[in-house]
Amino acid sequence: MNDQLPEIFEHLKQINTKAYCKYSYFPVSAAIQWDSNRITYGINVENSSIGLTVCAERHAVGAGILEGESRVKRVFVYSQARDFLVPCGACRQVLTEFGDEETEILMFDQEGNHEATTLGAFLPGMFRLEED
Repeated sequence: MNDQLPEIFEHLKQINTKAYCKYSYFPVSAAIQWDSNRITYGINVENSSIGLTVCAERHAVGAGILEGESRVKRVFVYSQARDFLVPCGACRQVLTEFGDEETEILMFDQEGNHEATTLGAFLPGMFRLEED
């Protein structure tokens, strides 16, 4: 996976400029690596009714579901902020629908450095439908 990080970072940086963020002026891009190793991408798309804004992580999840994916292996997040950007609470909950406590989350800074954690560390005690 580490050999793909520079490529993923560069793509996130490139698509970050396409985010529709005319309310917050805070572009975010994300990628999801699925169990199949397919990678889908997303950007934030804001709306004047803030609750209807779609975060980059949820956009990337939707792109994967459209392609027939079902299990998130890894999440990548990038913004132009100085610090590492973490997924918001809504995104964390959506990610639990398709991932689990061990789902890895990598956050990039502007230079391509990254910090890694897990979904379980961000959302302890997560709730989700347990399938038989």
